[in-house]
Amino acid sequence: MIKYKHCYRKDRWRVIGFQWFFGNNGPSIRNNWTSALKLVGAKLSEIRTFVMSDDAKYRYEFETHIGSDIYNSHIKRSYKSCAFCSNLFRSTCHNHCFRCYVKINRHCDAILPGTFPFSGSISGAAEETSTPWLYRKPCQGFDRLRRKTYYANFKSRLSAVTTANYEVLEGIFTGLTRGKRPCHICASVDLEIFNRCSQSGYVESIPCDKIYREISSAYKTIRRPAKQQRHTAC
Repeated sequence: MIKYKHCYRKDRWRVIGFQWFFGNNGPSIRNNWTSALKLVGAKLSEIRTFVMSDDAKYRYEFETHIGSDIYNSHIKRSYKSCAFCSNLFRSTCHNHCFRCYVKINRHCDAILPGTFPFSGSISGAAEETSTPWLYRKPCQGFDRLRRKTYYANFKSRLSAVTTANYEVLEGIFTGLTRGKRPCHICASVDLEIFNRCSQSGYVESIPCDKIYREISSAYKTIRRPAKQQRHTAC
């Protein structure tokens, strides 16, 4: 008799636990494992989001939603950039620098504008003499990274650098970073861009559609005289 009471008590707690986890949907999905697994995944996602830091939440949001939208936009517009090429690889001379397998003797450069402060491995002056890979026109050897690895070149062993890269990418391609205009991106390339924009007046929460174009224009003009100056360490 004790055995049966024990079994009853254990089964009762299983039912209570089942109902607590699935809520009011518990009874209706008890025999539908597909729905049950979906709800389990949703619950685990909620728990993971709750315990993550703000930066970790942002990286998760970028990798699951924001980055996917940017990728779809690139495919739709047939957009190409060296930054999204599988032939790009991390250089050994600087933490933030990349080189190209196709043009193996080419100098190294940063992959994004305005990310030097996060590495601390090179002075800001060096950034003024180089054009990031994002703004390089791909060669005939361009091989677009697949959806799952599309942002592999922007990930770092330092989570803060990965977060910064994601924020710059979101700002350049969507006009907003975490819901606000990322004016610091333009300012990191050319302060005049920021000054012109701030004088014209803008709403901080409205996306800016000029970031990519303004920065691209800046690299084609103010950086042209320094074209031959490169990182000698590589």
